[in-house]
Amino acid sequence: MILHQGAVIVASGMGMGLTGVLALAQIAASYIYGVAPTDLLTLGGAMLLLSLASAAACSLPAWRAARIDPMTTLRCE
Repeated sequence: MILHQGAVIVASGMGMGLTGVLALAQIAASYIYGVAPTDLLTLGGAMLLLSLASAAACSLPAWRAARIDPMTTLRCE
């Protein structure tokens, strides 16, 4: 559940970011030397790196939540 919530947030952010990159490709072309702003390998690599980092960031809270006994948590509340 925690990983799913994190993945939804990351996917929506990647979608908005990809839309922004494609919309502003001409402006970004003047700042990037040697790489086209719509280069699929670069965009795919950045998205892969971001998704791996977000999976690593979401896995620690998910692991901690999986270790907790539900009955102990319900008794405390």
